[in-house]
Amino acid sequence: HYHRSIEKEDFIKSTRSLMKKNPAVVLEQIEAECEQLFKLFKSVKAGDRYSIEYEPEKGTTLSLNDKPLGTIAGEKFQAAMFGIWLSKHSVGGKFTEELLGGR
Repeated sequence: HYHRSIEKEDFIKSTRSLMKKNPAVVLEQIEAECEQLFKLFKSVKAGDRYSIEYEPEKGTTLSLNDKPLGTIAGEKFQAAMFGIWLSKHSVGGKFTEELLGGR
């Protein structure tokens, strides 16, 4: 959950920047999917919580406070999105290690 308010535009800027840092991601190949995601983002306040879930036959679902906002199809998009936290090019070594259960 978030400890402070964050504007929608900041989520867009940060997501795009973090995806660009991953050399396995070719943004041009998932630009349409990214635009779908950016339209789903909302500004948040302290205590709000985003979550994402991937179902292979369905896609990547973004939820805010347990309310689904929308689903985006595509394995390349899913890999880029989850790569922000789970790839070797993720946001942080210890953070990623904790998400993966210390592996």
